[in-house]
Amino acid sequence: MESLLKRGVGPVFGYVGPELCIPPLMSYRDFDEFVVEIEKPTLDAIHEAGGLVWVHCHGNMRNLLARFHEMDNYRTFVEVGKTLGQY
Repeated sequence: MESLLKRGVGPVFGYVGPELCIPPLMSYRDFDEFVVEIEKPTLDAIHEAGGLVWVHCHGNMRNLLARFHEMDNYRTFVEVGKTLGQY
C-alpha cells in the first residue's frame, strides 16, 4: 500500500471481502483476528495519506459496525463528499 500511496494512487480505495468473515460464516472473534487486526494497518496508511476507504460488506452488520468504526472505516457520505470537494 505504501508504494501505491507514494505514486499518488487514490484518494478512494475499495475494500471488498470482509463479509466472508462475519457470522454465521465465522465468529466475531474470527472477524477481529482476520479482518480488524490484519486490515487495520493498511486502512490506517490510507487514512494517514488523506485517502478514503469504501467498504462493501453485506449481511447482518448490526453487531459489527463498532468494529468497522475501530478500523476508522466508518465515514458518512457528507465526510466523503467534503474530502472529495463535493460539499
